[in-house]
Amino acid sequence: MIRNDYSICFLTAPTPCKKAVGFDIVFLLDSTESVGLDNYRFLKGFVLQIVNAMDISPRGTHVAFAHFAKYVTILNTFNDPAYYSNEAAHNLIENSPDDFGSKTFIDRALEAANDKLFTKKGGSRAHVPKVLLLFTDGKTNPSSKPLEETVRKLKVVM
Repeated sequence: MIRNDYSICFLTAPTPCKKAVGFDIVFLLDSTESVGLDNYRFLKGFVLQIVNAMDISPRGTHVAFAHFAKYVTILNTFNDPAYYSNEAAHNLIENSPDDFGSKTFIDRALEAANDKLFTKKGGSRAHVPKVLLLFTDGKTNPSSKPLEETVRKLKVVM
């Protein structure tokens, strides 16, 4: 649901998701200094609420988490059965370090998700919809690759 001053809109899942048993979902969290510790912890709390509402299970939804600044840190992949439960995913996020970098490289985060998570080696499943949730506070670094180029290469349906 989206709410603004003028209306409330309910968003529905795109057609490929109607009969989905589960999803492969990547959470990419901006961990740059500009986000700040308080906002980063608030963001982690928001992600925890999303995770707690999901059906994370071996045959259901699988989740992968990463945080990024100049470099990307992947916390887990889809093929790690240790994170096939809501509790395990919750604990991973809750206990992840609050490390901060200085520059925002959104292109590197998207490339890491595409090349290391949305792959067979990363445990991505062919029969489920892929979802990428990117949380950031601003623009990518000027020396980043153009986002149009990076997004076009993603193995997700837009």
